[in-house]
Amino acid sequence: MCYKSLVFSPPKGRSKRRETRLPTERPLIRSSRYSEAEWQAITEAAARAGKLPSTFIREAALGQKITARRGAANDAAVKELNRIGNNLNQVARAANAGGMPDLERSVRESLAELVEVIRRL
Repeated sequence: MCYKSLVFSPPKGRSKRRETRLPTERPLIRSSRYSEAEWQAITEAAARAGKLPSTFIREAALGQKITARRGAANDAAVKELNRIGNNLNQVARAANAGGMPDLERSVRESLAELVEVIRRL
């Protein structure tokens, strides 16, 4: 089979995207049979993991760890946790340098923020 004949170009008038080719590292195509319920379960699990059904099936069959992707709400919480962690790190640096007379108040405020974000998860 010649992969050059399987090159897809963007339609005229649209932005030029990189041409997409079938992956040569996986040239074998195999089919499987599923019931409607099985296929629905597979596609739902693949969607939760943020993967195509074929990728999900391949990774599951090869025993690879499949993790669910984080939602947008979790992404926002992770960013906020990172921000709070950075603040705590700055407080610790300032305390170690002797430049924070009100250290306990700053630490308590940061910890209260951190607890609130974790509760929202």
